[in-house]
Amino acid sequence: MSQSNAHRVAGAIIGTLVGLAVASLLVVPFAYTAALNALAEQPGGQSKTIAVVQPVQLPKPVPVTVSLKTSGSGNPAQGMDLFAMNCVACHGPDGKGRPNLGKDLVHSDFVKKTKDTDLVMFLKRGRDTSDPLNTTKVPMPPKGGNPALQDPQLKDLVAFIRQLQKGS
Repeated sequence: MSQSNAHRVAGAIIGTLVGLAVASLLVVPFAYTAALNALAEQPGGQSKTIAVVQPVQLPKPVPVTVSLKTSGSGNPAQGMDLFAMNCVACHGPDGKGRPNLGKDLVHSDFVKKTKDTDLVMFLKRGRDTSDPLNTTKVPMPPKGGNPALQDPQLKDLVAFIRQLQKGS
């Protein structure tokens, strides 16, 4: 593999891994290291040093004040914790979105007009880049990229997002 191609492949792998880390807050250091080591190996037993890009630092959390009253469909206090773990990377700590990543959930007409049960279904399904309503052209993975989330937790997330909207 020529040095130019190796740099392109390394850049593609690094870009993909950084994108995954930002979107899902997952970092897979062993796979990352193995991929870079595989790229560094040159024919004939020679090796080449490849610069490693440091992971993207997310901004510090912004305090958000909301009333966390339990609704009939979900627990917003638990939803707040789930939001911090699964949604903040794209939608920001205040739910107002991050440029070119996630939409503003606080002022979203889609969120305001959609029933809780339909929002839970939306979270389960996600939104592909081919969806005309996906204006960021960044996929929203099903369950925010966390397949372990179940319906009760998704209801908690929806309850929290509703509280964010009430606070705006």
